[in-house]
Amino acid sequence: VSSVVRGVVNVLDNFDLALQLDPEKTTAAQVMGGVRVIREELLKVLTQQGVSLINPAEGDDFTPGRHEAIMQMPKEGVEAGRVAMTMQPGYLLSIGGMDRVLRPAKVAVTA
Repeated sequence: VSSVVRGVVNVLDNFDLALQLDPEKTTAAQVMGGVRVIREELLKVLTQQGVSLINPAEGDDFTPGRHEAIMQMPKEGVEAGRVAMTMQPGYLLSIGGMDRVLRPAKVAVTA
């Protein structure tokens, strides 16, 4: 637990630095760049703890349990019953050779 907290504290430090920026002298592009860096740092902390993204690509097999179908839609060039688009990535925790879905990816499936 302490290693997770240490990693998250470092991410919070970066948020604090970003919040100290003068909005009158900061561009939207700079803010977006900073948010991307902070996101990557948080993903790195989670990856070190065995967390990985479930982010299926268009045309991937639909895998119940790892994917949650929230709608069906036609998608040219993609077989019926496959992932048409990922609406929200999911997260998987792997510890000691065991995988546990923390949150399935929310996907649209081809009709």
